[in-house]
Amino acid sequence: MMQNKKIAKFICLTTLIIIIIKLSTSNSLAASKDLFSQPQILRSKIVTPQTKYPRGITVSSKYRVMIKAVTDQRPWNAVSNSTATYQLSPDYLDPETVPEDHRNAAVHFGQFDTNIKVRVRVELLKGKIDTLRILPKRHSEIDQTAKHGKNWLEFEVAPSDLAKHLLVEINAPQKTGEVLQDGLMIFVNPISQLPSGKVLKLPSGVLDRNHPAMDKLNRILIDKDSPYDALYIPADTIVNGRIEIKKDHFIITGRGMILGSRWTWAKAKPDWSQNYPNEISPNGKIIKGLINSTAEDVTYEGITSIHPYHFNFVGANNNLNLKAFAWRMSSDGIHGEIIKGCFTRVNDDANYFAHGVIARNTYWGMQNGAIFQLGWGQASISKGGGTRISQCDVVRGEWRGDGGKNQNNGIFVAVMSSGKGDLTDIKFDDIKIYGNIFRPIAIHTANLDGNLTNFEFKNIWFEKRPYYPKKSLNYLECGGMIKDFKFINFFFGNQKVTSLDDLQPVSTKNLDPLVFE
Repeated sequence: MMQNKKIAKFICLTTLIIIIIKLSTSNSLAASKDLFSQPQILRSKIVTPQTKYPRGITVSSKYRVMIKAVTDQRPWNAVSNSTATYQLSPDYLDPETVPEDHRNAAVHFGQFDTNIKVRVRVELLKGKIDTLRILPKRHSEIDQTAKHGKNWLEFEVAPSDLAKHLLVEINAPQKTGEVLQDGLMIFVNPISQLPSGKVLKLPSGVLDRNHPAMDKLNRILIDKDSPYDALYIPADTIVNGRIEIKKDHFIITGRGMILGSRWTWAKAKPDWSQNYPNEISPNGKIIKGLINSTAEDVTYEGITSIHPYHFNFVGANNNLNLKAFAWRMSSDGIHGEIIKGCFTRVNDDANYFAHGVIARNTYWGMQNGAIFQLGWGQASISKGGGTRISQCDVVRGEWRGDGGKNQNNGIFVAVMSSGKGDLTDIKFDDIKIYGNIFRPIAIHTANLDGNLTNFEFKNIWFEKRPYYPKKSLNYLECGGMIKDFKFINFFFGNQKVTSLDDLQPVSTKNLDPLVFE
């Protein structure tokens, strides 16, 4: 009898332990599944050690950016509430490759991830506020809650499924083409998550050729037979080099930075390969992107590209929540079919495309290139058409004129200098352009033996009527025909464009009558 009691007691105890383990495991799994649904603010930590930073980046000595939940009533704390804020400037080995007006033009940026509404506080560590704007105006909660003093400002911002990009313009110049010194970009990101599969997660700090993940070419190379499915770059990581992807279905994600300031500029010559840094192109092979892919179905998400030797992001099918900064001429922003939630401040074409989906992006135009570049020649329009561009903002434009004979500086641009081909079914909708802008439209395809058809510019708003220097008006010309072009709710300030005369074209060729509604 005593033995039976012991057995029964053991069974009860074992059952209880199993129940506890199951409950614990279940709770743990539930907690894991709910991790990203819980209220969160993920602030960025400063990359350490600062003594190893590459050229062209430092911790900002001008701004402090702090974030807390709108429900948090505690006083601001410069330690616990701050997110890392950096200053970027063109500290290159070849400074002459930067236009003179931009050689001292620093830009600052801070970022954080959130899935709850937050309050943001920006403090000036130097100087005071005389004039202030927060752009774009698309996010109404910001203007509704904004307030400021002589050296601080605060506002609220709601979370989103794609990144929001906020330009804080303090004491900005107002004339066409003037360069903003020390502008501040704040990036409000969705919560960063590790992708599935086998992930190469980089450590914190500054990584260069001494790190096992990088080779002697200062490159993280993901070859076709790589065991990894994804690369994760944390916010407190700087890759002092470049990334090259050759494996299909690969993902690069995170909130880290890739800097290419160690290399000289691949100057614009007939043969680009003859001007590439030897470290990148020892055999004459052209690798245009600081982050570059030659594989299929590749995704770039969340990371920041700074100071490329040529272009920033090249080769991915999906481009989400990216940030691109570049000072040199011919430094394109993002080449790809799907571009969403991205920001560019580059000195050439921000987006280079002829088909795809472009949505909810923000642009800061510099001295050269276009915001929306539909392509150069037949090669770029071989799959041309069916593009949808919507809900985008141009928060600044610093063009003063054209950089060359192709007249490619402006907002809506197509420069087909030669070749054959048609470009059709392009729809722009809900595009807002702030400040003094050099040129709205440069459809400059007189040498193209092809047609541009079925373009729609709908709900387009320029804050001001563009100021036109001599010989710098709109272009609408084609070697084939320009036909079925519609302008629906297209405004310069409060003036609706209702005729071709309102566009003030300097040149038209093979232009069918335009439709204005």
